[in-house]
Amino acid sequence: MDKARDDYEEERRVPDREDNDWVEDDDDYYPESEDPDSESSVTPDELQNLFLMLRSGASFRSDPYFNNPFDLEILLGSNGDGYFGVFLFAGFKKLEVQSEEELYESIKPNPFILHCGVEMRYYPFEKWTYFSPYITGRISGFSLFWMYKNALVAGPDTISSDYLGGLGLDGGVGVDFIQNENFQAGFLMLPQVFLFGEETSKGFSNDVFLSYGNIRWSLEAGFKL
Repeated sequence: MDKARDDYEEERRVPDREDNDWVEDDDDYYPESEDPDSESSVTPDELQNLFLMLRSGASFRSDPYFNNPFDLEILLGSNGDGYFGVFLFAGFKKLEVQSEEELYESIKPNPFILHCGVEMRYYPFEKWTYFSPYITGRISGFSLFWMYKNALVAGPDTISSDYLGGLGLDGGVGVDFIQNENFQAGFLMLPQVFLFGEETSKGFSNDVFLSYGNIRWSLEAGFKL
């Protein structure tokens, strides 16, 4: 027992161990695991709500040159989750030459327009599931195609058809009758203006077509991709 006796009679103290930084900063040594696909799995609302839509209608007022008894468009885009929507569109517009126009005597009665562009929508009351109104504006490039009743002779060439490009500007109002996660349908009233270029594809100067306008109504429906 004597051997076990401690002859050092002063107070013994075991110094406190200072906090070890790596113990407190375990997170530095064990970082949270990151999912490598977490960044790529997040997509914009516009892509999460991508709709394919079909739109068809006619114009009840056209001037000058043509009447517009039928048109058809396909749209691809999204209304997102807020107040705005963006669509790309491409379409076909069937025309009829007005009988009082000089063109009636020179071109066949089957001209048509092909056009494509961008459509923007603004929903002033955000978007309701039923009867949600919106304002729209569009810009497009187009080509007007026609065939001559009597072919033109230009040097060695015989020209039976031609086309003319230009710029289309539209603005109007619409309403979505229904819009849910998978389906959308509505009505659109759209005044349109087509501004023609200066030269046809065959190299003739355009001294006939200045601008053409119509007021168009359309029905549309589509589904989520």
